[in-house]
Amino acid sequence: MKDFKGYYSRDWNDLNREQIYKLFIKPELAKRSTTSPIDFSKVYKVLIKLPKEKDPIVEFNEEIGFTYRVEETEKGSRNQGESLNYYDIKEIKEILPPKVDNRSVAFIYAWRIRDRIHFAFDFSPKHPDFDENTHELSAGIRRRLHCEILEFILIPVKNTEDKLLKIGMAIFPALIPFPINIMVKHLNEGETDKASQAIENHCDSDFIERLIKNWYSVDILKDRQLLFDEALQAHSCGLYHIAINALIGQIEGIITDWLHRTLGDDEAKKYRGYKTRFEKFKCIVEDVVSLEYVEELILQSICKFLVSPETILQRSGEWESPSINPNAPSRHIIQHGKYIPAYYTMANSIKIFLMIDSICWCIQCYTNYKDTFHKEVQ
Repeated sequence: MKDFKGYYSRDWNDLNREQIYKLFIKPELAKRSTTSPIDFSKVYKVLIKLPKEKDPIVEFNEEIGFTYRVEETEKGSRNQGESLNYYDIKEIKEILPPKVDNRSVAFIYAWRIRDRIHFAFDFSPKHPDFDENTHELSAGIRRRLHCEILEFILIPVKNTEDKLLKIGMAIFPALIPFPINIMVKHLNEGETDKASQAIENHCDSDFIERLIKNWYSVDILKDRQLLFDEALQAHSCGLYHIAINALIGQIEGIITDWLHRTLGDDEAKKYRGYKTRFEKFKCIVEDVVSLEYVEELILQSICKFLVSPETILQRSGEWESPSINPNAPSRHIIQHGKYIPAYYTMANSIKIFLMIDSICWCIQCYTNYKDTFHKEVQ
């Protein structure tokens, strides 16, 4: 069945030369031209359903609707038929294949990311051995549709980014979609304490341990395994001074090591200072990775956080009376030995694990796409 599913991408400007345009899109545009004309330059996604013994069904942009099964944050809190809000979604459980007359159909799904057009197709319902009960979407289309529902959740989160910064937070990947969506709801309602409590409730020691295990697929983080494991032990025992002081310096260290391994020592030496290094790190990831819109939101939020003077780049000012944000530990202040008791809390310790996890996410994006981008995948 592998040959019946696939994914590929090419320059958007090449689309007119493709059979998909000639066979399906152009006739649909012509059919609509007299009643509800569509400006093709404003089309950013197309779904072509191919039911047996029926004409193709072509849908554009917001006409398209896939079915998601989700776990809600508060079960039974909505009336039947009431729409979901961004903060109602705890977990995305399943994305169902498109159907016509309640039966799965072959389809082609195309979407635009900047100057590239991406296609995912599934012709397996046309196969004589097709089994409706075991039919699943391919990995490429699941990833795309997962990103689409995350856009719905994260756009309100993005609009609250400044409030997140004030409590030492960004759009950390490990918190998407929950609990970051419920935290933003609390922040918009002026309930800062509830937003901070949501971090502690969700990110227990088992949660952090699962994050850390995922880091070790990255060599630079694997090299630091003993340090991270000991920091987790300290955090789990409530020794937040030890955990925070052990981890805060690793943020720049990981980025610097990665630049040296990626660019070579001579080139990496040109980038001196934390902010310059991280900006170069960000540029490298963006240049290689074809990010979905939602991934761009995440990357931009991580970068804004890591170079913001409101968070880990806070300066101590006068040694006797530093102006600090107690909800966002400053690497500068901590590494220069200024002792700020308000920094050493459970929530702040959790945030530093989340910072490192976010850097790991960026590196994994780079690694995953560097060799596989433009290649056909199952």
